[in-house]
Amino acid sequence: MKLAMRIFGLAVFITTFSATVSLASFAYYHQTTAGRVEQLIMVLDEKYDRLHPEYTPAVNELAKLGRPAIRPLLEVMLSDNEFSRLHANMALLRNIAYLQGLRDDHGWVGDERKNRLKFRKFWDRLGNLNHEAPLEERRAAVEKWHIWLDSGEPPE
Repeated sequence: MKLAMRIFGLAVFITTFSATVSLASFAYYHQTTAGRVEQLIMVLDEKYDRLHPEYTPAVNELAKLGRPAIRPLLEVMLSDNEFSRLHANMALLRNIAYLQGLRDDHGWVGDERKNRLKFRKFWDRLGNLNHEAPLEERRAAVEKWHIWLDSGEPPE
């Protein structure tokens, strides 16, 4: 009888533990994109690559989240922290490049030269946002980005 009770107790524990883990996994994978962006912005500067300090795990993820990541990254571009601005700038650059057809494993989809030119024109049209620019230049560029985002136009 004692053995049966122990086995039953162990089975209840395993079932409860596995249900808890499953619920936590579900919550993690189904959180809102906005919540994920907020989490990534909080760790934007962490674990940078020593050979390429402009890259962090958060930069890589934010770049792939598309439009929902852009406004929060623009806010970082107005901060006093140049290191954070560097990371936000890189995430924005890659975000737009992905929206325009860049793929990690294959480069640009279609004509690379044409796509690079399209990317450059788009970036210049929105004020050539640069993490090293003076605050007033960054503010003017961020305003152009907000106008573009509000328009709903594709990044072309």
